[in-house]
Amino acid sequence: MVYGNTGNATAVGTVITDTVPKKYVKEIIDAGGGVITDDELNWIIRWPAEDILAHTVGLKKTVTVKLTDDIPVGTTTITNIAEIGFEVIGFGSLTDDPSDNRSSVDTVVVVPEEVVPPEEPAPVEIVEITEEVLPFTGLDWTLFLLMALVLIGSGMLVWRKST
Repeated sequence: MVYGNTGNATAVGTVITDTVPKKYVKEIIDAGGGVITDDELNWIIRWPAEDILAHTVGLKKTVTVKLTDDIPVGTTTITNIAEIGFEVIGFGSLTDDPSDNRSSVDTVVVVPEEVVPPEEPAPVEIVEITEEVLPFTGLDWTLFLLMALVLIGSGMLVWRKST
């Protein structure tokens, strides 16, 4: 968060409180020097009182968080609220005008749908089929030629008788 003092006087005893919702924040990894307390719904980070000189802008506080694993698929908005005020001993944090001392930021978290890898096809079993082929022998060829001669001879006889 970025904060500052645009006024004409030093802001004495300035306190910053950052409210981080627990719904999707599992833990605070680094509170940037702030003190962490929590309630049922939020992590509350409070930085010790400090003096901010007049016309000082661009000061920063950084908080690093770890998100929970149960953020739903799709787009989720996490709203973080920070408030700046001053502390009066015995009265706690007070602000003169809460409307200009409170800010929020929305962080958009996008969780894509789980990509399911395609199923692997069933393994194909390659089976080698081997037929035993008997080699041709001289007798096989002899029978083939003899059969061919018988057919040719029969055909000639039929042709001669018909003419």
